[in-house]
Amino acid sequence: MKKLSPEQVESLLNELGELPTLPSIATTIMEKTLEANVNAKQIAEMVEKDQGLALKVLKVANSPFYRRIKEISTIRGAVVLLGFNVLKSIVLSISVFNLFSEKDKHALDFYKFWQHSIACAVCAKAIANKILPTSAEDAFIAGLLHDLGKVLADQLICTGGEYGRVLEMTEKAGTDIIKVEQDFVGVDHASLGMHLMERWNLPAHLSKTVGYHHDVVDITDDPVTKKLCAIVHVADMVTNHLGLGLNSTPQGFVDPEFLNQLNLTSHDIQEISLSLKNSISDISEEMGIPTAEPKTYFEVLQSANAQLGRLSLDLEQKKLALERRAEELSSLNHMNSELQASLKLSEITKIITSNCLTILAASKTRSMIRLNNLRVLITESFLISDSVTTRAGMASATKDLLDRTNGIYPTSHSTIYAPLRVDNKIIGAIEAILGDSLSPEERNQKALMLRTISEIGAQAIQRAM
Repeated sequence: MKKLSPEQVESLLNELGELPTLPSIATTIMEKTLEANVNAKQIAEMVEKDQGLALKVLKVANSPFYRRIKEISTIRGAVVLLGFNVLKSIVLSISVFNLFSEKDKHALDFYKFWQHSIACAVCAKAIANKILPTSAEDAFIAGLLHDLGKVLADQLICTGGEYGRVLEMTEKAGTDIIKVEQDFVGVDHASLGMHLMERWNLPAHLSKTVGYHHDVVDITDDPVTKKLCAIVHVADMVTNHLGLGLNSTPQGFVDPEFLNQLNLTSHDIQEISLSLKNSISDISEEMGIPTAEPKTYFEVLQSANAQLGRLSLDLEQKKLALERRAEELSSLNHMNSELQASLKLSEITKIITSNCLTILAASKTRSMIRLNNLRVLITESFLISDSVTTRAGMASATKDLLDRTNGIYPTSHSTIYAPLRVDNKIIGAIEAILGDSLSPEERNQKALMLRTISEIGAQAIQRAM
């Protein structure tokens, strides 16, 4: 089928009849937040007119994703503490999610669709926080909306479930979905999504980001829009690679040259990938979407080996990096095997801290597990005459220990921390003392490794508790 021109796409949408429209409250808030003289009281009063929306806004605003120490009890408080941009993205997210319900689906798996959309939104915001912080909320919105054209194709064009063939052909052939859609449907989801954004009168930079997130080179000369488009493109690739796409088979890697153009490194992407698991879970739960599990930290580390082969490094750098990763993976596999054979909590913590000491080449490692508000199980490993010594015991739950076992860590240049999570709740921490001589890059790499160790360890702890 011949690809439709923009004019033909517009004509097609007109022929389809009534397109989904945003609730007036959402469009009004989007417009109002752009005004120079708007204040928190005005925005709060607008949200409060819709009681259902107001309750959901408070629920999402209090989720761990927005990391507020103080609970937000009023809409005005949400506006003041989170800001106009964050409130705007929360309102739009809730409105769009409510607009497209599962009962209207044909071939599209709505749970997977929203899981991917939220994962992409969270990932895009994390990337933007590194390279375009002033547009982090716009990146979140664009990430959330980037695939809405698939819903239009599924519900309004391929009304007999034919869009399932598009998804099937894309997965089997491993080709770009845009080409399959253009050949099979005549129009791709990015173009459909952009036209829908324009119908909703969303800002041009958001519409264009949705329209060009697969084809970054064709975008306008506006630098912010270009960067937003690139951010969503990378976020889409990263989340697909982590198994958070519509396809059951994770898709390929991000082109390292493209990352270089954005001043991003593969280390940045790895770090963001590792942070996604908890962030996605935090916001999905409040939005009422079943949480999708990204690959574990361990799996991310394993896939990083394949990514290394694509990097623009000289042969010696590649050789050293691959050897280092191979050693790390071997050590993690060894630790995992030991943990699988143990069911006692005291033995598990000893395995974790002793292996952590060796893998990180630390001077001392310590795990802290909060058993209740009175007692903390502490296990320490350190070197004596080049031999690993490990000891464990109970300690009173002092404020310092309770803070650390709740994810609140003191600032330190020589010590790194990682939380231990069971059933998505922080129940403890691992800390490693490294010394002050490490470069920032080395320290970051060890911090990522510690988080990998904490995830593997937490799985064993969960079995024992």
